[in-house]
Amino acid sequence: MYIYRPPTPIVIKLTDEWGFSMRQKAAEYMVANRNVTGAERGTAEQQGFGALAEIVIRNKLGMPEINPQEHPLAYDLLTPSGIKVDVKCRGGS
Repeated sequence: MYIYRPPTPIVIKLTDEWGFSMRQKAAEYMVANRNVTGAERGTAEQQGFGALAEIVIRNKLGMPEINPQEHPLAYDLLTPSGIKVDVKCRGGS
């Protein structure tokens, strides 16, 4: 019988020099690329946390940084095998 176990979150500390550089990249990305159209768009703070999560995951997976000109709105990452991934996070301190 299947027993449900809630997923274990991946916690990545962003309090060191590397974390600061990731947060700086996300802030710069948001200044240049904040999305203000569409009914489903989050607040600037929510979009900022989302951008930070995507930037961190791309870095950890060895993927290139976000290219706004080629970035689709429907998903965040495209794996080499063609799988579309949408990075989710929960904002917080």
